[in-house]
Amino acid sequence: MPATIVYCPQCRRDMPGPLRHLQGGYDVCPSCYTRSNCFVCSECHGSFMGYDRHDGSDLCYNCLYRAACWEAEPITFDGKITELKSSRRFGIELETEECPGHFSLRGKTAYGSKYDGSISGMEFVSPILQGDKGLWATRGFCTRAKNKGFKVDGDCGYHLHIDVSSNTDLQRRHIACAYAYTHSFWCSLVASHRAYDSSYCRPLDWDAERMVTTYNMQRFCDNQERYVWFNVHSLERHGTFEIRLHEGTLDSRRICNWVKANLRFADFVQDMKFREIASMFHVNGNQMVRAVMDTWDDPALRRYFKKVARRAVYA
Repeated sequence: MPATIVYCPQCRRDMPGPLRHLQGGYDVCPSCYTRSNCFVCSECHGSFMGYDRHDGSDLCYNCLYRAACWEAEPITFDGKITELKSSRRFGIELETEECPGHFSLRGKTAYGSKYDGSISGMEFVSPILQGDKGLWATRGFCTRAKNKGFKVDGDCGYHLHIDVSSNTDLQRRHIACAYAYTHSFWCSLVASHRAYDSSYCRPLDWDAERMVTTYNMQRFCDNQERYVWFNVHSLERHGTFEIRLHEGTLDSRRICNWVKANLRFADFVQDMKFREIASMFHVNGNQMVRAVMDTWDDPALRRYFKKVARRAVYA
C-alpha cells in the first residue's frame, strides 16, 4: 500500500506522513520538526515553532501568557492613616513601556500584572489599597520595578481609582462637581501632552452644573464615556471614580503624593453644598490653586506640588 502523501505547512513540500503536532493546532513534517527552529516548551513540554518564541523565552505562547499575568494580592487594612490622612480606599494602575524580568516579581509584590493593548509593556495593578499600608505597598513595588529597569514613555498612564462605593449619590455628585470645576488645576500638575493631547483621558462632555440637576447618579455614570480624565463610568464595575489624567510614572513619591492630594480633596468636598463648592472652586486660577491646596491641610504636600506645577508647565 503506497505511503500517504501529506502537505507540510512549514517547508511547503509534500512529504510522507505522519506529521508531527505542534502548539497552535498545526502540524509539520518530521524534517521541519527536528530543525533548530522547533522548540519544546519548558512548562507544558509541547513543541512550537521558532517564530512563536516570545522574548527569547523557552515558553510557548500559552504558558508565557500565564506566567506574565497574575492577580493582585489582597492587603488587610491595619487602621493606620497617619501619613495618608484618609481612610478612603483606592486602587492604582501603572502602565509601562518596558518591564524586563517582570516574571520574577510574582509573589514578591502585592501588585498584579496584565496585558494592555495600548502599551508595549505590561500594566501593573494594585489590589484594593487603604491607609498608610497601601502607600508602602506601592513604594515597595516601585522600588522593585526601578531595580529591574522598568521604563515608561509618552503612551503610558497612571490611573488612580478613588473608592466612592460607601458614599451616597449626593456625595458622589458633590465630588464629581468639584472635580469638574477644578480640571485646569489638576492639569497643571501633569505633563501637557497628557492633559491636553491624549485620546485616553479626554475632556469631560458634561460640566459641573450638570451635577446639580442629576438625581440618578448611577444612571448618569453608566451613560458616560470611559476614556475621559475623570471617569465616572467605573462606578458600576468598581465602585470608584477613576482619575486617568496622570502621565505614566514609576516615581513612588509622585504616585503617593497624587493619592494623598486626590483622596483628601474628595474627603473635603463630599459633604459640601453645591453653592459652597461653586463659591470655593469656580474662581480664577490663583484662587483655585489656593482653594484646592487648602483642602489637603499639608504644607509639605503644598510645597511639593507647587514645584511639580512649575515643571509641568514647561514639560
